[in-house]
Amino acid sequence: MNTAAFGFKELTADNWLAPDRVWADVVNAVLPDWEIQLMTGDTWIQAILDFDLLETVPIEVRKLFAVACGAIAYGYFFYPLLTLATEQLYRVT
Repeated sequence: MNTAAFGFKELTADNWLAPDRVWADVVNAVLPDWEIQLMTGDTWIQAILDFDLLETVPIEVRKLFAVACGAIAYGYFFYPLLTLATEQLYRVT
């Protein structure tokens, strides 16, 4: 199946651990004249791991939050996961 028309990368065995190219495309579209370094995977995951919920938050909500964080983390590699992460964050709130 050719997914190029979908607007996101076609997953292959060779590229599934590569950052999604859409990140560079978004930056270039929003700030075309700026020279910006995209976040590295290490910077991306650290920014996500910096957020946490208090222990007083019910475990069911903390589980939902953990799933959302996981989807955000892997959104670095497959941009459409950020949509799923957003939906999950709405459940958390």
